[in-house]
Amino acid sequence: MDEISDEMVMVRLSNDLIRALDRFIEERDGHEDRPQVVVSALREWAHAKGYLSEPGDEGIRPEDLSAANDG
Repeated sequence: MDEISDEMVMVRLSNDLIRALDRFIEERDGHEDRPQVVVSALREWAHAKGYLSEPGDEGIRPEDLSAANDG
C-alpha cells in the first residue's frame, strides 16, 4: 500500500490572484486562511476536471453496471 504524505509547495501569487483569493475567502465566511483556501480551491478544480475523486465518490465502475444495479 502506498503511504500518503503531505508535501509543501510554495508559490508566489500576483496581486490580482491574491485579491481574488481574498474575495473567495470572504464568500466562504472568512473562516479559512489563504493556505486552506488555496487547497480547497485546488481540490474543487481537480475534482471538477476529473483528476481527483472525493472519498466515497467511486460508485460502481461502468464495467460492473447491469440491470441488477437499477434497484
